[in-house]
Amino acid sequence: MATRTRRNNPVHGFANASYNHGYGHVNIHVYELFGYSHGTLKISCQSGGNTAEGETYGWEHGISNDYSVIGINTLKQGYLLMRRVERLLEKERTDRGVPENFADYALRVLRAAGVRKVHINAGVNAGFYGDKKDLPTFDPLKQGDALYNELRAMELKIISLR
Repeated sequence: MATRTRRNNPVHGFANASYNHGYGHVNIHVYELFGYSHGTLKISCQSGGNTAEGETYGWEHGISNDYSVIGINTLKQGYLLMRRVERLLEKERTDRGVPENFADYALRVLRAAGVRKVHINAGVNAGFYGDKKDLPTFDPLKQGDALYNELRAMELKIISLR
């Protein structure tokens, strides 16, 4: 009888926060959804400017191009992914209402996209030079509360720097 080998899912997210020139950002990039060096799923928010104290804005998600051209096949796959994510987010909004904050929104998008691994580069403007395996990693489905807390801490930190 042959032994089944479980393949490691290469899809992973990388979350970081930055603050420059009075504006803060939390960005989550999800890599390998469409294969190596194609588009990534990006989830982001912003703080600063003329917004109310204690708020982030510009919550968005979409297919991003960080370092290469996005070909027609990746665009098709991205379109199908975005349709699925939007359908699941709409169901979530109907069941639970609108997200309370960016961390809640990001967690909903990650779950809808089927992401199972998110690496957290904690802190603001934290440089990272190493292997992603050295970073704390969370599964949005199994460790949703812990991932929510990490993302919320990043969001609150960029808000506090205003």
